[in-house]
Amino acid sequence: MGWIYSAATSVLIVLQPSIWHIIASVSAEKSPRALTYAEMQILEQDTWINRVWTYQELVNADAVYFTTLELEPAGAGHAMRADRFFNCVGFSLETWKRATGQGHIAVLETFHNLDTLQDTLADRQLGEYLHRTAFGVLSNMALRKFDAAFPQNRLLASLGALSQDVSWGPLSTTLAELAEKLMAICEAKGDYSFVYTSDVRETLPGRRWRPGPSQITASEPVNLVPVANWSNWGAQNGHRDSKGFWLDEMVQLKPADRIDEEVENVLDKILYGSPALEQPGVVTHGIFRRKEGEEEELSRVMLRFLRKIGFKGYGEPLVCKQGLFFSQLGLESCESVEIYAASSLRWRFGSPGLATWKENGESRYCAGVFVGVSTTEVPQSILLG
Repeated sequence: MGWIYSAATSVLIVLQPSIWHIIASVSAEKSPRALTYAEMQILEQDTWINRVWTYQELVNADAVYFTTLELEPAGAGHAMRADRFFNCVGFSLETWKRATGQGHIAVLETFHNLDTLQDTLADRQLGEYLHRTAFGVLSNMALRKFDAAFPQNRLLASLGALSQDVSWGPLSTTLAELAEKLMAICEAKGDYSFVYTSDVRETLPGRRWRPGPSQITASEPVNLVPVANWSNWGAQNGHRDSKGFWLDEMVQLKPADRIDEEVENVLDKILYGSPALEQPGVVTHGIFRRKEGEEEELSRVMLRFLRKIGFKGYGEPLVCKQGLFFSQLGLESCESVEIYAASSLRWRFGSPGLATWKENGESRYCAGVFVGVSTTEVPQSILLG
């Protein structure tokens, strides 16, 4: 279906009457207006917005139109371009956040689906069909409703956003087989961003860095679930030579007693925002609202945020000058631990990363989340076993 959406002149999306009236009202304005709280709540609860299939409907299509099947003369036989509505989603969320004095965490808690829709629209604008990363697509899918009755839909919809190949197969196809198909397609394109998922790794020499999906069925997302789910940009390349597989553009993070003060200041602004020059007393772009007189350790606040965006790994970070590294697994008792952050695949607050250690003389790997500033370091290619 992904290729069909991309090849179509336009995609027509049929909406429920209640949603249609809101979008028609917004689109009728000469310039985008902010949705009311009541309108945002109605949109938030609509099932179309959080379906996994909605992602490829929106990002693959060249032009998107909305219509409805209602019989009223005002709606019958009418369709309108979706762009004007898209323009007001982020504007409405930002307006609500400022009006209520909330940080972005309140948006995640109150308007999770609208926030995911906003991220989807960013993917539509920034990434062309077949040029998106597996990590970006899988992150957006992880934010959407998971249907335990059809657990394969998450991976099938992801395949449709990444490849022109037919994504479906025999009814007996397992989740592990779908995950393998997705990774193989990405490897053929040079996209190795799927390495930053929470899967257990393979055990074969030379492939221990690679996720090793083995689940046949699942009641919750298991295979190729990103270590954290947030709007991201960039890519993760790799290459092979006679020595093996190399992951490119990686920055090694050196353990330290504490974070550099300059990096702490950067992270503080990410967490709590900075004053809005045009609105005294208003703080913008913060994840949390700073409570007067309340001081909380940076690592604890950051962990609370990471839990909100899907990180289920180890809660005690490894400290380095450039920031904090939250590993999927606890590494205190491991030998020869090394940690790396991606420099070419980024979040606003940091980047996904990889930890490696020795176990009985053999290399082991897991993904992690780096929060901080690694751009001052020289990236390198690292050999994975």
